[in-house]
Amino acid sequence: MDHLDPVSEFEALIFDCDGTLVATSPVYGRTWATGFRISGKDMPLDWYAPRAGMLEYVLLDDLRIALA
Repeated sequence: MDHLDPVSEFEALIFDCDGTLVATSPVYGRTWATGFRISGKDMPLDWYAPRAGMLEYVLLDDLRIALA
């Protein structure tokens, strides 16, 4: 067995391009909402839904504008 060749150890490889096999967007939304709630801010899930997948700094900038 060649340990530098990881393919030799597996018969298959499953790649989940975020959301293809597992719907992670709702989980991320609830996680963001919980984090904001802990810090005293409100992030509605319906606000987050169209922004799912944005880079963190873009999401935070958009939320800062929305809460202003």
